[in-house]
Amino acid sequence: MLNKIITQQQCLLEKTATSKKAVFESLSNLIRTGLTHIETQDILQSLIEREKLGSTYMGHGVALPHARIKQINNAAAALIVLDTPLDFGNDEKVTIIFGLVVPEDFEDVHLKLLAEIAGMLEKEKNRQTIQSTKNQMQLWQTVIELCHNENQ
Repeated sequence: MLNKIITQQQCLLEKTATSKKAVFESLSNLIRTGLTHIETQDILQSLIEREKLGSTYMGHGVALPHARIKQINNAAAALIVLDTPLDFGNDEKVTIIFGLVVPEDFEDVHLKLLAEIAGMLEKEKNRQTIQSTKNQMQLWQTVIELCHNENQ
């Protein structure tokens, strides 16, 4: 399912990030490329509001910021991979940040996508494969391949 909502343009390799907010801004910009009828600022606000409810840090250097948004009609995702770990709060360091937004009434889809992403990223081999990618196209192709492998 994830392979249908993430494009090459929504995958980004970054050397460093200056702050958690800067990463959320980048995620919101990337996610916005897969949506219509919504502003980047609305996506950012939704991700920040969800994060206030509790950290989306998953462990193993992975964060999964996500939100349900009333104004959208379809799900969209984005991935940022950092060379340098970012302090995500509470001594949590992240290098893989996978953002996800879904329409407010897509509860089942939301849970399935979260499970798919978490399942893929809980495996050390998959995280290492993602972090070893060299460019945006390779990163996207790796995610698509890992999604395919996880769904078999």
